[in-house]
Amino acid sequence: RVGPAPVVAHTGRWERARWRVRRRGVSRSVAADAWLQAFSAGEATDYLAGVELLRAHPALREDLRFPDVGPLCVDVVWIGPEGTETPLHFDLAPNIYVQLQGRKRWRMYAPGTPLEPRFSGLQGAFLTSNLDVHDGLERAGTPHVDVVLEPGDLLYLPSRWWHRVDTLEPSIAANRWWWGRSGANLPALAAAEPLT
Repeated sequence: RVGPAPVVAHTGRWERARWRVRRRGVSRSVAADAWLQAFSAGEATDYLAGVELLRAHPALREDLRFPDVGPLCVDVVWIGPEGTETPLHFDLAPNIYVQLQGRKRWRMYAPGTPLEPRFSGLQGAFLTSNLDVHDGLERAGTPHVDVVLEPGDLLYLPSRWWHRVDTLEPSIAANRWWWGRSGANLPALAAAEPLT
């Protein structure tokens, strides 16, 4: 359905850089349909992380049935093989995350946990922890929440909650970030139909 739309793939690995944390390796533009075919065949080694395919293809967004949280929202997809990761960080916007295929482990720490933030995000949208670039996660201590999301699971993550995400098997997920509303429509999630 997405055709050859250009998307950016990267290694799904991170490293320290003097004053920030950055992606390790090269990010490259690829055709979505070709990359998805390689992913389906188990041949993809890189990660489509935070890709805005849903903006280009609104019908895909409608399939997700995310709640209405106002006009200031962004929906993205996360598609990658086992072993890809998102390092320990927090977002300045709340989000709803749905696991569609595969499993991911989420380790979460409450706001205010001293995890040595470093600037990382586009226009300050998120901060990454200095503790978690392959050699210091144990210094963060025991997470307040440690959960594995299975297909069909949905997670609400308030803003400023630290979280690290590890892909345990080939995985497809999507999320919605939003700004400017408290999420008053979130109770509707409890009555929503199960995802199929």
